Amino acid sequence: MKWLMLVLLFLFALYTNAQASKFLVKPDGTGGYPTIQAAINVAASGDSILLADGIFTGPGNRDIHSPFGKLTIIYSVSNDPEACVIDCQFQGSGFSFVTPASGSLLRGITVKNANQTGIVVNGGQMAISSCRVESCQGGGLILMYCQVQLDHCLIQQNSSPVIGGGLYLLSADGQITSCQIIGNESQSGGGLFLESHVDIVMTGCLIADNRANNGAGIFGYDPHSVTLTSCDVVANHGGGIWANSGQWSFDHDIIALNEGYGLWSSSSRPISCTDIWGNLGGDWVGGIVGLLGQAGNICENPLFCHPSQGDYFLDYLSPCIIAACGLIGCLPPACGTIPVEETTWGGIKAKYE
Repeated sequence: MKWLMLVLLFLFALYTNAQASKFLVKPDGTGGYPTIQAAINVAASGDSILLADGIFTGPGNRDIHSPFGKLTIIYSVSNDPEACVIDCQFQGSGFSFVTPASGSLLRGITVKNANQTGIVVNGGQMAISSCRVESCQGGGLILMYCQVQLDHCLIQQNSSPVIGGGLYLLSADGQITSCQIIGNESQSGGGLFLESHVDIVMTGCLIADNRANNGAGIFGYDPHSVTLTSCDVVANHGGGIWANSGQWSFDHDIIALNEGYGLWSSSSRPISCTDIWGNLGGDWVGGIVGLLGQAGNICENPLFCHPSQGDYFLDYLSPCIIAACGLIGCLPPACGTIPVEETTWGGIKAKYE
């Protein structure tokens, strides 16, 4: 009986995939449907909506809403967010997903110039990959009560009047991987604002040049668990990371050159192989004061290539490369002189014996 059930489930999956349709939408309205919203309205759960390259504008190509519980898949044909753009022209929002079903995806698209939020996910499960969200006036993304996978996204030059200029997470969990969150602004959490029961793992992210009165890079307001691994939180104006509540851990991160504190916590946090340096409000201070020199933690100039130009790649002689921990931070070396390892003729012969 168990074997029969597995066969039936497999056949059902094949049938479902065979029935899924693809709808092409073009910016000039000459595709299968005149607008993105029109295609969503017709598409069944699990169908794919393909966007041709170009700039989508006007009603039906902004304030785009995916119905409750729908498996929604939207992606650009080229998978190039610079080529496929949703321009809201400061007349509305970008996308809104209400409890999207598992497998829902938004990929390879730019959302810009919203006078509200660029992308909202409320409940459900959503993957957002290789997208850009920029110049939105109600914050870049709002992710609440959902499970989210965010990867290879650029979130820049967005603003919010109160919290979460780049991203606002409320009771959300998931992963943010290889994203750049740059030049966003709000009163608190210019880059990210994490509130209430957030469980998030950030890996390989650059959080730079954001502005706020407090927590310009990241502001945590009682999140449940936040993990930063191989991230750079640099040159934010109004403090780097406010981590005074919830559970936080840091590994192989660079927290540097922030105006205000680098990392503020009144209690100790698990921190390893992390460089906290050059922050105007202090480096290893507050609850983390005793962690410098332990578990590979350092306080040294990371030697960014051109930080005044927003270039946070490392010099080949950076202590964040030659440290015992290996590479610290999210960006590899890209400038300076490659160090030459001293050796002897005997040592060279030994490598080939």
